[in-house]
Amino acid sequence: MTTLEVIKAPGVAMVLAIYGGVMLTALANTAVSPVFMFTSVLRGGYGFSPLYISIFIALAGFSQSFWTLAVFPPLHKRIGTRGILRVTSAVLPVLFLVNPINNQLLKHNQITAFWIIAPIMMLLGGFYSQAFTSVQLAVNDITPTPAALGTLNGVALTLVAGIRAIAPALFASLFAFGARTQILGGYLIWLIMIAMSIAVGILVLYLPEKAYGIVKKTNEEDNEED
Repeated sequence: MTTLEVIKAPGVAMVLAIYGGVMLTALANTAVSPVFMFTSVLRGGYGFSPLYISIFIALAGFSQSFWTLAVFPPLHKRIGTRGILRVTSAVLPVLFLVNPINNQLLKHNQITAFWIIAPIMMLLGGFYSQAFTSVQLAVNDITPTPAALGTLNGVALTLVAGIRAIAPALFASLFAFGARTQILGGYLIWLIMIAMSIAVGILVLYLPEKAYGIVKKTNEEDNEED
């Protein structure tokens, strides 16, 4: 099959759209988070020092490893690729919303509340990392033929490469613009990212059945569990 034939195969375009959406939101958050944490509280950030930024990024890395290695395998076995993508896409807007809420806590001198919520949310935020593995499994499952797997993965990686070339500079600039102009109190970027995550969640509703990632049990397996 040619590359165009693979892309036109049933369900492939939708899975690629979801793949791109998941990666776009993730890369946008990766680009914005350090800048947001460094930005002063007055302009809508946390006003962290480089040391605290490093600690929070380390927490995020630990969290992603934990959710992917410890939680993803049993959770995927239970609810499949579609289930994980639907849950993660529902959780992500809430995670983005917490950032301006935390900034408001700092602005109103609620320091104790901030230091309770912020680290916990950083650890919980790694939950979304399960979406990365899920969309890769969806790409593998939607492949029209085994011989086309390499071609489709190449298309997916090319798509992500394009996103990586644009997203960091774009979203960091959007955050800087919102913080400088104080549009929506400096929270413009979070409105954009929440809207993006909701759009990805809508796309997930149209995930092709072939990519659900749910293993159908045989009658013998059901009887063994009973």
